[in-house]
Amino acid sequence: MAITTLSTKHQTTIPMEFVKSLGLAVGARLKQSLDGNRIIVEPIPDIMLSFGIFSKPTGLLSIREETEAMELAVALEVMGEAGLE
Repeated sequence: MAITTLSTKHQTTIPMEFVKSLGLAVGARLKQSLDGNRIIVEPIPDIMLSFGIFSKPTGLLSIREETEAMELAVALEVMGEAGLE
């Protein structure tokens, strides 16, 4: 168990043992949800690793850029399966 403090900007830190255990890095995206009186924080998988056809860009992608990359990856996969490449 770890105890952290909520800052005046409504921020808190993730204990290093959790960061290391989950393999998180600076810029990792996290999904937050409520379960009764509990706050659930879960890492969001890197979309570029999920599809594997793109080289990892430097910096962060916008939601629009992630969506476009995913759509392109799916289209390329479908075209390959249909023999359209």
